[in-house]
Amino acid sequence: MFTKSDIAISDLTLRVAGQPAGGCQGFCVLALLGVVGQTGSVSATRVAFEGEPGPDTGFGAYNLYGGLLVQGNPEIKADVQVIGSRFKNMSEAIRVWGVAESRVSIGGSPADANTFDNHVIGIYIPEADQSVVNISQNTVVNSDVGMMIVQNGEWDHQPANFTIRHNQMTVSGYSSVFNWNTGIVVVDLLPANYGEPASSFELSNNDIRLANCPACDGIEVNVTEGAVVTGNKLSGTAVDGIWVWASDGCMLKANNLLTLTSSWADILLDTDYLDTPSVPTTNCTVVGGDPKNTIWMDSESTDNTLVGVNNMHRNPPGPSVRNAMLKKAQMGKGTKALQR
Repeated sequence: MFTKSDIAISDLTLRVAGQPAGGCQGFCVLALLGVVGQTGSVSATRVAFEGEPGPDTGFGAYNLYGGLLVQGNPEIKADVQVIGSRFKNMSEAIRVWGVAESRVSIGGSPADANTFDNHVIGIYIPEADQSVVNISQNTVVNSDVGMMIVQNGEWDHQPANFTIRHNQMTVSGYSSVFNWNTGIVVVDLLPANYGEPASSFELSNNDIRLANCPACDGIEVNVTEGAVVTGNKLSGTAVDGIWVWASDGCMLKANNLLTLTSSWADILLDTDYLDTPSVPTTNCTVVGGDPKNTIWMDSESTDNTLVGVNNMHRNPPGPSVRNAMLKKAQMGKGTKALQR
């Protein structure tokens, strides 16, 4: 764990092996590499971060919670670069929390690709202030949630720029933590909580495969403004391919959902019913890659433009599906719930 210093490591394996006789209380080790405080940057090149599955019932039941942890108090000026590295068997592979005026690069090119295997969350980035975040050319397998970007607005800060491109991921299993597995999740509550400008999100050309998921989404775009979701390929079985929740001005175009089997809709434009008044999805444009793409809009989501898709008007999701959706929303989607 490093404070007020920069650290660069390369060509190294960091491993947590076994467990004490009495087991771990959720996990044995918090993180293999940590940078905390208010300043300090980290570079990891060709580094293996490895834990082991365990019998405990904590967050993911591993002996290791995180591989790389960068955390501010509340903010840290810390450029982060992770290239050519491997993360296996831990609850959160990478958490970068509270960076300010920083550049975060995870992957970047085919030669710099990182691999993530067997996690609750592969990459988790909450609360980035005036930072540029690029996550590209990575491979994520056996994760409950591949990547999660959350601008909760835990404190007042400026927006950031997020680019998630050309990643391959397989979401599988049923998360005991989220009860809803997802390839990519993005959330932005800065405008709702503080009136700050919205963060910028581009999710493009990602290949997301949904396997063995009783409840799965490919991409979730929740409480955002102007998010762009384009050129992504989704395959396998899902409740929804792309779930847009309480968002405004999004652009969804040329996403390939031809090999996706969705139990509800390929694309769902939904309303946050947890809040009073409710928050609908509005002013979004959906351009389908094939007329067989199906979309469902709830009754409150209006002023959206649909091109080349089959707009389905049918009854809301059944009770079991809606309850699972609301449970996940309560864990990180309802705007006023997060404000509280």
